Amino acid sequence: GYVISTPTTSSPYVTVSGEWNVPLVFPEPAGGALFKSDHSSMWVGIDGWNGNNEVVQDGTEQNTATTFGVQSTAYDAWAEWYPLSEQVISNFPVSPGDDIHAWTYANNMFGVVSAYATVGFFVMWNATKNAWTTTNIGIPANTTFSGHSAEWIMERPAFNGTLTPLAQYASPAILKGMNATDRAGGSHGNLSDNSQNVTMVNGSTVLSRALPFT
Repeated sequence: GYVISTPTTSSPYVTVSGEWNVPLVFPEPAGGALFKSDHSSMWVGIDGWNGNNEVVQDGTEQNTATTFGVQSTAYDAWAEWYPLSEQVISNFPVSPGDDIHAWTYANNMFGVVSAYATVGFFVMWNATKNAWTTTNIGIPANTTFSGHSAEWIMERPAFNGTLTPLAQYASPAILKGMNATDRAGGSHGNLSDNSQNVTMVNGSTVLSRALPFT
C-alpha cells in the first residue's frame, strides 16, 4: 500500500479516506493438514507508522479456510483503534467485487474532528449495494493520538503476534481515491508529503506490491 507522513511540527492528519473493490479470494489446499486458513485486510487509517504504537482504521477482510477438505470464504467489514481488538461490523454487506468507500475520522469527545482525538469515528459505504454504516471507538487506555502518518494498506493480519498467510486474490486489489485531511484543512494524496510505497514480503518473497495509483 501507501503511507504518507509528516514531522510532529506539522498539522496532524485527522481524516483519511479511500475506495476499493473487494478482491475475490480463493482457498488453497490444506496440504495434508486438517485445517488451513488465509487472511487479508484492505483498510485506511491514521498512525501506526515509524514506531507509533496506535492506529485508528477501518476496512474489509477477505478470509479463506480449508477444513477437512471443505473450502470456504468469508468477507466482512471492521473498525479498530489498535491496540484494542477489531470490531466486526455485522450489519454491513460485503461481497467480492463490491465498491467500498471508507472514511476514518479522529474526533474529540464532542464528535468534532480534532488533533486531540479521543474517539475514532468510522463511515463505510458499499456503493454497489447502496448500503451505509457508521460506528465509533474510544481511544485505548494509555494511548495518545499522534496524527502524523496516514495509510492505505493491503495487509495480512497477525493473530497472537504471528502473521497469517495472505489470502490469494484472483483479481487486482485496487485501492484508489486516497486522501487525508489535516487539522488545518489541507488535503494530502498518497503521493504527497513523505510518501512511501510499501511492498508486502515474506522473507525475500514478494507477496503483494502497490502499483502507482493515485
